[in-house]
Amino acid sequence: MNPFIFDRPIESGSFCNRPSEVHEIVKNITSHTNMIVIGKRRFGKTTLIKHIINNDLPHNTVSVYVDLFSITSEADFVRLIALAIAKTIATHKSVNQSLESLRQAISILGSRLKFSISFMDVVTLSAELKPSEAKEALEDILNGFSTWLESKKLSAFVVFDEFQQITSVQKKYSIEAKLRSIIQFHKQISYLFMGSRDHIIAAMFSNHSRPFYAQAVPINVGALEKSVYWLWASRLLEKRHITLKEEAIDALFEISAGETRLNNQILHYIYETKQNSTVDAVEIHAISEEIIRSNDAFVRMWFDKFPLAQKKALKIIALNRGKMYTAELMAQYDTERGTISKAIESLIKQDEVAKDNDRLIIKDRINELWIAKIAQQ
Repeated sequence: MNPFIFDRPIESGSFCNRPSEVHEIVKNITSHTNMIVIGKRRFGKTTLIKHIINNDLPHNTVSVYVDLFSITSEADFVRLIALAIAKTIATHKSVNQSLESLRQAISILGSRLKFSISFMDVVTLSAELKPSEAKEALEDILNGFSTWLESKKLSAFVVFDEFQQITSVQKKYSIEAKLRSIIQFHKQISYLFMGSRDHIIAAMFSNHSRPFYAQAVPINVGALEKSVYWLWASRLLEKRHITLKEEAIDALFEISAGETRLNNQILHYIYETKQNSTVDAVEIHAISEEIIRSNDAFVRMWFDKFPLAQKKALKIIALNRGKMYTAELMAQYDTERGTISKAIESLIKQDEVAKDNDRLIIKDRINELWIAKIAQQ
């Protein structure tokens, strides 16, 4: 199996260790501290958290992982939390795997949710909830889970992934406020919040008018250090007798700009096709060009959705991450500083562009490379 996984969260055997982040998160789980994970897309946030869940949880700690990406209502939000918690309870070693035992175990989550249980190779759960009872059910579920933990002398690590999705379904921070009012009393649970739209997540915890203001410790997940990533990757490449010249390593990190997914995608191809060989910078560039070409149709559709001013702004960012508003650039793109500034502000709100120290970047590196290429034509 190719260890360089890029199209899904990486499995533990292919995890490039982040010892400082793992240590900090595990320490906070142990002390039942709430956390917010901040980091750009495709830098390995989900992989990191799932690795900790599978390998590093403190003794007598259970995990609950809730992916909120698909929610379309407050009831959806509550139902997915209920299902994730019910699964954790139902699969715990203290629960006998019989229909009656499972029903009895998850009854602690309250009567507002109607669970259905079936047995296949594993326990399968589904749930129904009246929208009008969502907030009351949320309190029943989380407090019931807290009570169950206390009865078993357990702690818990609860992860809300894509947490920013609640902003699209709630009214006036209603679910945020309700959730905060419940979890602030759960002393044996560490809650972790993260998502792909990092500026929205950050605002939820840094804006003093929001319910979760200053309610979680920030954990920053940035690009892996070049030396750390390369030590890990080189050991895997050695299994197929593949060597990268130093110039190739430099080219790899320059092209990817630290994006773990793109690093892995390039090395995935090398692992498959370059056995018993030495790879130079020319080959790294050729592989990256092929990746960009293979994504051409998708990136074209993405780029086509933007109005003209935002297309110009994207081109300027892709080619000039530093100085954005020089007279030469404004003349080249037949535009004005105010127009580009407004376009960039809109792109940041759309989560397409981010500030990276004193620079602007396009958040998807393949998109950025594609735009840089067409801007030079």
